[in-house]
Amino acid sequence: MKAITLLGSTGSIGTQTLDIVEHNPDKFRLVGIAAGSNVELLAKQVLQFKPEIVAICDESKFAALKAAGTTDADIVRLCELNAFLAYQLRLVAGLKLMTGPPV
Repeated sequence: MKAITLLGSTGSIGTQTLDIVEHNPDKFRLVGIAAGSNVELLAKQVLQFKPEIVAICDESKFAALKAAGTTDADIVRLCELNAFLAYQLRLVAGLKLMTGPPV
């Protein structure tokens, strides 16, 4: 099973990606989700897919997300999620370098 973090979940490509995740629950698990400002659709997506981390650009929308019942997820600003992902990618790259090529 692949863990996925989806940036731009409320846009056209994001909603199509979520359709694929929904129809393949044995292959994909949504870990993180992010959107710009469409808090209504983002809240529906969070309630459906139950990701661990939710990010939204517009910090003023945090209260609306929590009011929609998404309090189980960690809600962060989009820039915080981007920084976290960049750190994770560097960590994985470093681990690959340390372990060397496959034998």
